[in-house]
Amino acid sequence: MQVLSYDHPHQQQINALVALVGALLGRLRADGALSQGELSDLLRQADAFLPEGSESLGTRLLAVVRETQALAVAGIAAPLDRRRLGR
Repeated sequence: MQVLSYDHPHQQQINALVALVGALLGRLRADGALSQGELSDLLRQADAFLPEGSESLGTRLLAVVRETQALAVAGIAAPLDRRRLGR
């Protein structure tokens, strides 16, 4: 998985969010709950909310969409391990 290279005090949390969102989207895609087109549309809509050049934490957290798109759309995101979730 690609790690964000921003120098931010909350970088570990941002990286964890990238992994979580990627895993969730990958799982939805693998289960057939989200088609390729729906996934692309969802990520494109979220990306539209990102103002270019903003340095706010909220924008950085939303930027996980861009990182996740590369993982989830390509099918690289690992499905959730239900054993670790207690299921």
